[in-house]
Amino acid sequence: MRRYENIYILNPELPDDEYPKINEKFQNIISAFGGRMLSFDDWGKRKLAYEIKKFGKGYYFVYDFAGTAATVNELERNLKIDEKVIRFQTIKLEDEFDIEDYLARRETEQKMEPERKIPEEYEPPEKDDSELERGEESYDEGDDSFEKDEDRE
Repeated sequence: MRRYENIYILNPELPDDEYPKINEKFQNIISAFGGRMLSFDDWGKRKLAYEIKKFGKGYYFVYDFAGTAATVNELERNLKIDEKVIRFQTIKLEDEFDIEDYLARRETEQKMEPERKIPEEYEPPEKDDSELERGEESYDEGDDSFEKDEDRE
């Protein structure tokens, strides 16, 4: 198996409920031809660098998957004939790809990464004027002017 990355851009004027259906269709093609999805990113609507088929924006999807040449050929064939797709590109990332090794490494990395949670009621601490360093500016809400610490003394 080889590892590939595919990015495709859809017509931005489609109804919002249409994007998941199209995405599922292409993921099913990858699975049907022996491929395995490694990751998937929905980038949403973004501005294009230049107009494509008279569109200034597009809806982006990115796939990272493992598969054979037949998997890529079928995926690209379907991307070409789907009128909703305005542009796509597939890149081969690795020639020899061991999916089991990749999944094992990813699992151990996730276990080692500390879980970072921000409390729901988190508020950053307010800086007290006494904590201002020399030369830092402070703002008085009642006054529309800024003053330096040096000027206050």
